[in-house]
Amino acid sequence: MKISEMTMRGPDLSKQAEQFVQNNKDQWYKNGKHVADIEDFKVLHDGSNYYSLWDDTAFVACCSLTDENTVDNVYVSPDYRGKKILSMLLWFFKTRLNRSPLILGSVHSKDMQEVIKGLSRFNKYWHNVNTGENAPFSIDTLGKFYSYVEVTPWRLVL
Repeated sequence: MKISEMTMRGPDLSKQAEQFVQNNKDQWYKNGKHVADIEDFKVLHDGSNYYSLWDDTAFVACCSLTDENTVDNVYVSPDYRGKKILSMLLWFFKTRLNRSPLILGSVHSKDMQEVIKGLSRFNKYWHNVNTGENAPFSIDTLGKFYSYVEVTPWRLVL
């Protein structure tokens, strides 16, 4: 497993994420290849690293998935938050694309820090990129693995 980045608690990135989505969603919808359906949503792939989820023509969510199985740049539309959308996408990556283990990106926004607490269908653990050590995931010990000030050598693996 190749892991080169580290986990850090990031700031509220919602404005930047919303702008990124606004700049790209029309292109994703127009040029994306329909690769699957998840419940009532369709999954489009842009041909590179981005997957987007759509409710008919309404944008639902997006994220990137690298060749190294790193999931990053996650955004879920406010209208669909609280509906386990990211969990659906991650499960799709693991079960339909056979991409495992999945590694969450290096900086987690405040929203993402809350979302990972609810990823109950996954066996989660922390991996230290410096020592190779693995540690179990626990909501009670998140502070040990996250930092607001500097990156840590711990990455969340699903």
